[in-house]
Amino acid sequence: MLNYKRYLVSTKNLSILCTIAAFIVVFDGKTSAATIDYSPPFKEASFYSTTISANNDLADIYYPRPSDVNSGSYSSPIVLLLQGALVDKSFYSDYASLVARYGFVVVVPNHFRPLPINPNSPPSLLSETSRIGAVLSQIAIENTKTTSPIASVVDTQRLGLLGHSFGGAVGLSVIGNKCLPGSYLCQEPFTRPKELLAGAFFGANLRNPISNQFVPK
Repeated sequence: MLNYKRYLVSTKNLSILCTIAAFIVVFDGKTSAATIDYSPPFKEASFYSTTISANNDLADIYYPRPSDVNSGSYSSPIVLLLQGALVDKSFYSDYASLVARYGFVVVVPNHFRPLPINPNSPPSLLSETSRIGAVLSQIAIENTKTTSPIASVVDTQRLGLLGHSFGGAVGLSVIGNKCLPGSYLCQEPFTRPKELLAGAFFGANLRNPISNQFVPK
């Protein structure tokens, strides 16, 4: 059986991917020739758990932890990590911590819903596009709540997506602003949020399961 946690967090390419994604989000896609230091700028990250009010998803929120994290001088973009099918959020803990050390507030929810092939089945861990609006709303709350560890340190106008496998396909659907018929990735109506600026996905594609054709841009 595949060890998801070891597979997801043990490669150097993960650090490179996180840095590139960070660069795109932070600079709104405006790149320039430069020597990139792939090491994370923050030495430590912390996390806490909460409930997403809009859908009651349990979520872990990871954030960089400099000694003056609540000084008011930090403004971290949001990253939503979309889990693979049937993969618990805990398997992404090392990954999410590393991404947070690049200066992001990383949200990793557990989202349960019935298996698409059997609507009467018990709820399973499956991502979908509706999670994005729910997470944006929740982080806006966390950013203004005085008891929140991330109070006043989040840039709620900038969002990046990370996704693995099925979650990556959901992310691609969002990036393409498409609700692919029969894919079970999203629910109509859906519109890509203006806050979304970048995405980085692993082990995913956006292929029509009926025609077996890749979705055009």
